[in-house]
Amino acid sequence: MGKIRSAIVTTIVVVAIVAAAFFAVVSFPYRGGTYRWNSILSVIPLGSEFSGDAECVIYPEGIITEAEYLLYSEPPDKSDYDSNDEEKYTDAVENVQDFVDRYETELGYGLRIDSDEYDVDEKNIDETLAEIKENVKSDAETISKRLGKMNFSSYSVSVVNEYGLKISVPTGYTYSDMRHEDYLNEESSSATKLSQLSSVVSAIVLDGELTICVSDSNYGFEPADSDLEYYPITRKTDSMSDYIKSVRTYSRGGSDALRFKLTTDGRKLMADSTNELLDSDDPTLYFCIGSDVLMSLSIDSMIDSKKFYITISDELGAKSYAAVLDSVVNGEVVNYSYSSEDPNSESISLTANTMQSGQYAALAMALVALVVLIVLCAISVAIYKKLGWLNVAMLLLFSLLMIYVVYLLKIEITIASMLCGMLCLGVFAGTNFLVFENVRGCVNEGNVMQNAVKNGYKKNRAGILDAHIILFVIAFVLYLVGKGALSASGLILTFGFVISYLMYWFTRFMWYCCSSPQKDKFKYCGFKRRVVDDED
Repeated sequence: MGKIRSAIVTTIVVVAIVAAAFFAVVSFPYRGGTYRWNSILSVIPLGSEFSGDAECVIYPEGIITEAEYLLYSEPPDKSDYDSNDEEKYTDAVENVQDFVDRYETELGYGLRIDSDEYDVDEKNIDETLAEIKENVKSDAETISKRLGKMNFSSYSVSVVNEYGLKISVPTGYTYSDMRHEDYLNEESSSATKLSQLSSVVSAIVLDGELTICVSDSNYGFEPADSDLEYYPITRKTDSMSDYIKSVRTYSRGGSDALRFKLTTDGRKLMADSTNELLDSDDPTLYFCIGSDVLMSLSIDSMIDSKKFYITISDELGAKSYAAVLDSVVNGEVVNYSYSSEDPNSESISLTANTMQSGQYAALAMALVALVVLIVLCAISVAIYKKLGWLNVAMLLLFSLLMIYVVYLLKIEITIASMLCGMLCLGVFAGTNFLVFENVRGCVNEGNVMQNAVKNGYKKNRAGILDAHIILFVIAFVLYLVGKGALSASGLILTFGFVISYLMYWFTRFMWYCCSSPQKDKFKYCGFKRRVVDDED
């Protein structure tokens, strides 16, 4: 390759590395400080080790805390009512007394139970409480399975006080979120994420079976649940597993959707129902879990295929809906309707249990990774001179590619994922060092540089390919069978080993580009050619 072509290729690669590095690690204001560009690294979600957890404690409807009991059992103040509102005051007193009578039974742990909701007379109370405890344990397992389908890096569902559930998920805060002192302010992006997580958990814990309904009784059947305001398109005796095989998330072009895979009977049901709905005043399908409407689909044409899609506004929402729907279709139903232990909260809301030092812990791990990179770069330059600088560029490019992969795949940064990234970097660096030493060996045998590079790469080509294939398969299996952080680690390793092998060949190409114009190619690589004398 000529000097001009070599210079052009080298310049393009260097500019690309510098630009990628700049946007990956540098944050800066623009438009007079009105807006701010946050670096790629600063907007990657952090795992719970760095950003903490979002938690909530919930109890089945009809079981309340002492704090809620005291709040609603306080007699009304007559001075709050006008003389003309005697009837309203009397009703308020009766309502409070009714509440007190219903929740007179104490469970311990500062909890009370509704005697109208549960059979808690002296004869049946032990049996009733044993059944509640068993159902709560069953619900913990079901909810845990649903959260497992969300691909959180970590999560937990545990039974508390025998009758409640404690749910914990990562906050998903980024370094950019946490670097502001007011990152828990109600208007901050962190607060928005916490609100989204609360909506996710509210959907995940929904109880009851799945029914697909319509609003017009002419197009549906009488509901089995008296609290359901809509009319199912299936009979009471039908199971949704007869119609729906699975529900999964589907993403393309930045849009998120649910993909419903139907059975043969399901396809016929959807085709017939949607065709009839086109003549309805409300051509909408309502997807209900128990008596709650999870989402709806407006019908503008007949659905007659094995799959159909419903667009969801955000990725977290799509994942939570898919987790709930797929769970219910497969017979995993939550037994109770749950509410927050907080008496002042009408809906389930999560509280951030953040680590004040989380951002510094993330910085510390980033510095560890940087030190590893610097050490590898220093070894390269010390041993291989100008070739070492080429390898430094390749190591930087590899690191940047890994950062962008993690960003694009929306993988949470955990200690495990960072260690996996460093492992991939080590595999790539080790592969290059092995080849460089092979080339050095060929040079010592008296080969000219061109033949030395050719033979050096050829010497371990099969072994390097086999090693990368084996590592790739192991990583991919880890991704498929693992959950949470284990699955994320497998995904990082999968892409890391693919990038490592591709970069192995790209390094050879860049070696050729950069060394071609050099007069003394041995000096460029830090090699000393050994002259082999012919024997007489």
